[in-house]
Amino acid sequence: MPEVTIFATPKRFTGQFDRIQRNAIESWVALEPAVEVILIGDDDGTADMCRQHGLRHVAEVATTATGIPLLSSLWGIGQEHARSPIACFVNADIILTDDFLAAVRRVSSEMTDFLMIGQRWDLELTQRLRELKSPWESAVRADVARRGTLNSPLWVDYFAFPVGQYPDLLPCVIGRPGYDHWIVWETLQRGIPVVDTTDAVLAVHQHHDYSHGGGKRAVYNGADAEYNYGLIGGRAHLRHIGHATRRLTADGRIVRARGMKYTTSALHSRFGGVIGATASVRHRLGLNAELLQRLSRPKVPVDYAATDSTIPAPRPATTSRQSHR
Repeated sequence: MPEVTIFATPKRFTGQFDRIQRNAIESWVALEPAVEVILIGDDDGTADMCRQHGLRHVAEVATTATGIPLLSSLWGIGQEHARSPIACFVNADIILTDDFLAAVRRVSSEMTDFLMIGQRWDLELTQRLRELKSPWESAVRADVARRGTLNSPLWVDYFAFPVGQYPDLLPCVIGRPGYDHWIVWETLQRGIPVVDTTDAVLAVHQHHDYSHGGGKRAVYNGADAEYNYGLIGGRAHLRHIGHATRRLTADGRIVRARGMKYTTSALHSRFGGVIGATASVRHRLGLNAELLQRLSRPKVPVDYAATDSTIPAPRPATTSRQSHR
């Protein structure tokens, strides 16, 4: 029986998303047999990808009128079909490496209930993994160390948790603002530990455009985004990686989440009304998510140092918006 079930809902396998999604999914497949992969949805290419790699495929999922999966249905299917005790929803543009599995093992060995999340590294990767130097994982780590950008705690791209922990979720639109941060908020409301694994897990986000959603403005400010915010009760019910209660260190210790990243995030939530009202002024002064990233200054994971002894300090993210499908 696998230890972890990764489930995801890919977009159409066309253009840049064909390369990006194949890279991500093939990185998950490389974690077999400890990891099983389930692809959910019927967008073009999904069934073929499953046949090619022997993956499990669930075509039917509740969607919006435009075909975007809903959170409640997607996560319900993922948990229902998982053959392992731990499930993980991952955005289909995220490359994972062996340290992800090690982190899941470490966290699940100490906690019965938990939500494991972490910051991502952004990378412009225009090649297929199979075209990189062998082994590809070492090549990706070295590439991230040279020119990757550690994004801010606002972006949540993977969620690992015990199967059955989320039996009833809201029908939020996946890939639009709000759903990911509401999950973190809901978890904290239930008193479940949220573990930040940024220092222990290399999660690589491959750069892409917003053609899949009709453009950036449509993704972040369109009707689906407004629907999500209305459904979850507004921005007061949003939390992110900076609100984690525990942290997994690079050497495998689970400790209380302390430091500037977490302190700043807590203050942001407490004074959310004032912060929202002064957003335009703050952004002109640079008092935004980029500042949060610079203040938090997460350490480069240990494995990076083993790859390159001259790794530069992490560069701050260049965007303050939250994650999308």
